[in-house]
This record gives sequence, structure tokens and C-alpha cells, in this order.
Amino acid sequence: MFQNKSLFIFFGKPGCGKDTACNLLRDMVGSGLVTMINSSDIIKEAFELLGISFNRDNCAKFFISLSGEFPGWLSNAVRNRIENAKTNIVFYPGARKETDENLKLIFPGTKVIWVEASADTRYKRIRGRVSGGKAGEDSLSRADFDRQDLASNELYRPSSPDFEIDNNWDIANLRVQIQRLQRCISLSPVHSTQA
Repeated sequence: MFQNKSLFIFFGKPGCGKDTACNLLRDMVGSGLVTMINSSDIIKEAFELLGISFNRDNCAKFFISLSGEFPGWLSNAVRNRIENAKTNIVFYPGARKETDENLKLIFPGTKVIWVEASADTRYKRIRGRVSGGKAGEDSLSRADFDRQDLASNELYRPSSPDFEIDNNWDIANLRVQIQRLQRCISLSPVHSTQA
């Protein structure tokens, strides 16, 4: 039954370090005990099926247009993957909308984590990504980054996250914050069993 799943939803703008935070926490808990579900993977699969070029501009347009006509479409796809996850612990980096936060109504005990980083820090990280980043972000101009940063799909912030991470620093500082998060949510390999 999926009600026994521990869901951790990571919110934050592109380049703030949601995936990095999840990877660090997963490594501390045990990678075989955690399922990671990323919305960009779901969007990329949809783009491949539709023959749409996967880039940040198209992602924003696609997300906004579908959200108007089919609100919660991405959250429903994520929900399905959570329900079918083979582990009891699920990390969801890349949450963007209130409908993502509403997953906690379906999965009791869900923890919402906000990851923060300044626009300058995020832009530098995105530009430094290899292999085109998640959606060709490595070639974004600063003007395009700033414009896309204000798109409606990037503006949602959870009203009361369970934990906040300030990721304007280096990886060592992030690791310390993730250790604090792990202690705060009492997430350890002992807590985790296979579904």
C-alpha cells in the first residue's frame, strides 16, 4: 500500500541545488533505499513522444499551456510513479506548483523542503552544467535566464516548508545542512525498508 511511503518534496528554482541535495541525502541514507522521481524526466519523456525539442524555453511554454488546460497533470504523473516506486522512501526534486505540494494530502507524513539560492548563484551553476544541462540551460543568456526565472511555473514557493536549505555556498556547507535535515527528519537506513 502506498500510504506507507515517505515522500520528500524538494521545491526551489532551477540551479538552486535540489538534485544535489537529494543525491547527498540519498547517499547518507543508502542509495538502494531511495527512489528519485524528477519532473524534468517526465517532461522529457513527453517531449520525446511529441517530437518537441527539449529546452528550457519549450519546457516553460509546455508547462504553462498544459497547466491552464489540465491543472495537476504533472503531479498526477508524479503520483503514479510514487505509488509504483519499489522503495518506501521517495525523493521528488523539481516540484514547481501548489499541486505538487498537495501530494502531501495523499501521502501522509510528506516533508516539504525549500532550497534557496540567489539568482546569481543559480545562473552560474546552470551555465556550468555539462552536456546541455537538464534542458539546454548551459547556453542561456543572463537576460533569458532572468526572463524565464519570472515565468509563472517558477514563482511558486510553499507557504510553510518543513525544512529550508540556504544553498548559496559550497558543497561542504550544503553537506552540513543535509546532515541537519537528515537528523531533523529522522531519516536513516533503519527507518527504510523495501516496499
